[in-house]
This record gives sequence, C-alpha cells and structure tokens, in this order.
Amino acid sequence: MELFVPDLKKAGGRFLDYHGEIEIKDPEIKVPPGPNGKFPVLKVFLKAAYVNNRILIKGNWQTELTGECSRCLEQTDYTLKESFSEEFIHLQAGESGRVPYAGSEHEEQYLFKGESLRLDEYFKHSFFISQPLKILCREDCKGLCPICGQDRNKSLCSCTDENIDQRWSLLKKLLK
Repeated sequence: MELFVPDLKKAGGRFLDYHGEIEIKDPEIKVPPGPNGKFPVLKVFLKAAYVNNRILIKGNWQTELTGECSRCLEQTDYTLKESFSEEFIHLQAGESGRVPYAGSEHEEQYLFKGESLRLDEYFKHSFFISQPLKILCREDCKGLCPICGQDRNKSLCSCTDENIDQRWSLLKKLLK
C-alpha cells in the first residue's frame, strides 16, 4: 500500500480514505496460513492526511487465519483485527534521519523521504506483533482430558485424577 504525498498535500490537511490488501509472506518467518491454506491477506482501511510535514494515518485492518486450538488441538478459523493511529515524518531534501521529537522517548519515530510512503512493512510488523498467545476454537472449549486424551467437547470421559503429587496431599485433606 502506497500513499502519494502530492495527493495528500492537495487535500489541504483533510483526511482521505484508502483501502487495500496486503499479502503477508516472509521466507524467514513462519506465517500462520489463511483459511484457504495460502498466505493471509490483510484488508486495510485507513484515513490519511498531510499536516506540517507529517502524514497522519488512522484506521484498522483484519485478516482471516487458521490455527490449532490451544486446548483441544482442533483446527479452527479465526479473525485477527487491529486498529492503528500513527504519524510518519516526511524528511525534506537534505535533511538527515535525526529530527527533534517532542514525544516520549519510548515512542517509535517513523521517518520517510520522497514523494510516496510505502506502508507494507509497517502493516506486516503490526500483523506479527498482533498474533495471539493462545488460539481458542471457542471461549468455553473444555480441551483434552490430561489422562486419556479424550476431547471433552465431544464427550466426557470417566477419568479421575487420583494421581496427586504428595506435596499437595495435605490440601486435599482440607477439602474433605
């Protein structure tokens, strides 16, 4: 996805609507597949404005992915969504990469040169950071029985966990 500075300057500081799709593929990183088994595609919807040598963007993206449920190990499709709001500083001819910045020292500063701003790498980075730690097929997934391995979502097993660690045996007596 590419934003052209002259088009944004013509808008005189008003936000312009953009939308596009970005395929996420990186040969060095394992990318979770989309529902069709191919690389996922981010559907990006954003508004952009050029103000005081900066491009301001805000909007959201979403994609459909396939993964393994962390509890029952079944394949499941899920949607990943993220909102964003960023500022990209437009360096003018002859300016170095160092720009005085009034923001917090912990904020990331995005700089670019030229008459266009390519956002593909920004969105790929956002996609990888947004990956969930656990994927669930549904919120109330019961998972697998730790003794027999039966999927508790499909049927309940009759296993009882009598194999209690001796260090916890005193706590079991308190329950009686």
